[in-house]
Amino acid sequence: MNKKKYEKEIFEAYIATESQFEWYRKAFDFFDARDGKIGWYWNTWAALGGFWYFVYRKELNVALWILFVALLVGSLLPYGWYLFAIPLSMILMGGFGTYFIYRQYMEKKRRLESVLKDEQKSIIIMKHQFGGVHLWSIYVAIFSLITFVLIVVGLYGMSSKT
Repeated sequence: MNKKKYEKEIFEAYIATESQFEWYRKAFDFFDARDGKIGWYWNTWAALGGFWYFVYRKELNVALWILFVALLVGSLLPYGWYLFAIPLSMILMGGFGTYFIYRQYMEKKRRLESVLKDEQKSIIIMKHQFGGVHLWSIYVAIFSLITFVLIVVGLYGMSSKT
């Protein structure tokens, strides 16, 4: 398999969402042009989804860091600061989120290529183990959001009766 075809196939195996190939290709080209250095590349889904976006994209390390920081900041900041902290965190995740996806792709690809010399096996492993998305995370995120709203409504209802 020639180098260009291999690069295309392993990239598509990692992204695994055909409708997103072109967008991620442009984003990854942007980071390639910067020699893999961190940069701002806007991603609306990362901004809106936050923790759940990274779980969906199988970037669990970043998702756990976001959860840890959110819980830490939530426990330390006064209530009124949330109006500032939440939009700021969404903007930061939207701007830098794609870089973390790019970085994970490059790391997984490098690790696969250092262990396997067979390009076809690398593509198969990338597709079935490292790449793709966790579709279940969408349903869990929706369930979590609905649960959170019901808890807030219930607490509000309880506080208004006293």
